[in-house]
Amino acid sequence: MVRQCVGWTPVGYFPEVHQPRRIPAQAVEEEDEWATNKKPYPLAENAPAVAAASEADRPISLSKHYDERARKEKAAKAKAKQDATLFGMPTPSKKTPTFQTALFFGVWEFMIYGRTLRVWVNLVVLTVVELFFLFLVARLWPAGE
Repeated sequence: MVRQCVGWTPVGYFPEVHQPRRIPAQAVEEEDEWATNKKPYPLAENAPAVAAASEADRPISLSKHYDERARKEKAAKAKAKQDATLFGMPTPSKKTPTFQTALFFGVWEFMIYGRTLRVWVNLVVLTVVELFFLFLVARLWPAGE
């Protein structure tokens, strides 16, 4: 039977259990914030080098900003113009075309357009290949009895 009393600990029964020692709290010395002779702050021995200020940290003048913006817009317009000529889109006309003009310059120009010709050539080549395979199947199919 275990006796229970105030202040009793089971150290006697469990010798492997160690009770932690209480360490007296040291008084933290606070520095007067209004003092004239303050203690120096502790310095790190190997302080990292200060990184060079980047372009984003420096102030920029308005004229430099708008010059840069105009340069970017000019480059974007030049790229758009180059892309428009790359895809070969004709410049839109102010006047309404007649039916004959639309048929001749629209449809027939489209039919002989470079990319359209490639599509026609692919269509012809693939049709010939398909007909060749159908010919082989017809010739090599075993005859029914």
